[in-house]
Amino acid sequence: MEAQLDSRRSEPAPTVEAPPAQFNFATHLFRLNHARPDKSAYIDDAGHTTYAQLEDRARRFASALRSLGVHPEERILLVMLDTAELPVAFLGALYAGVVPVVANTLLTSADYLYMLTHSHARAVIASGALLQNVEKQWAMPSAKAAR
Repeated sequence: MEAQLDSRRSEPAPTVEAPPAQFNFATHLFRLNHARPDKSAYIDDAGHTTYAQLEDRARRFASALRSLGVHPEERILLVMLDTAELPVAFLGALYAGVVPVVANTLLTSADYLYMLTHSHARAVIASGALLQNVEKQWAMPSAKAAR
């Protein structure tokens, strides 16, 4: 097989600017959506969340993380169902400079303990329906040493 390239038809690659040294993806996303605050950003069984609501709730979540003593570049483990609370927590963590570690909701409590221990997460944020499974290992003596 032979391929020929017609250099007259190729276009120059577009110029891409490098992100700033202090880039925050959540802030970038919030700015992109300022033009459509009332549009639905997320729809779940409880209803819809607009872009303005998503930004407000994510910023509040970031404040809550800070008030709990979670600092930038530290990790949190997210064990959350697919509801509007997940993007709120994820973007709120990013906005605060915190690294969100998203866990599969079908794991065992031992798996969550392993992830918590090995990710060095400072906090676990769990959906109410998953909280009991996440907490199971905490009652065991070996889990207390890992806290």
